[in-house]
Amino acid sequence: MSKQLEIDEIISEAQQLLLEDSQSESEKIKDILLALSMNEIDFELIQNLCLKYIRSSNDLLRFIAIISVGHVVRVYHKQVCRSILNTLCKIYSDHSDPFWGAVDDVYDDMEVYLMIPKKELMEWDQGGIA
Repeated sequence: MSKQLEIDEIISEAQQLLLEDSQSESEKIKDILLALSMNEIDFELIQNLCLKYIRSSNDLLRFIAIISVGHVVRVYHKQVCRSILNTLCKIYSDHSDPFWGAVDDVYDDMEVYLMIPKKELMEWDQGGIA
């Protein structure tokens, strides 16, 4: 299978995931999140998938979505949408949240690759970033 065919298949499966409400195929979802976030393919699509699964009740999908945000920042060198930032901030404000460390890693990536000081990211829910 050619590289373009693989990319087209990943994009097609990812677009289908956005339409479905199922989280039962967590391995497939995980693979798609990682493939899109680690390869500069479609920023809007991966951002929408991260937004969908960062709020998942499935801990594996939630974790993969959070680390995928970090990959997106490193690979695409773009800031993610406000909804993702708001969700990350809520997680980060609760040091007992099991995903706090993953969000801290994402904040490190944003600080390095987007030059947004972590202090501003931590104050996001209080209007720290325009």
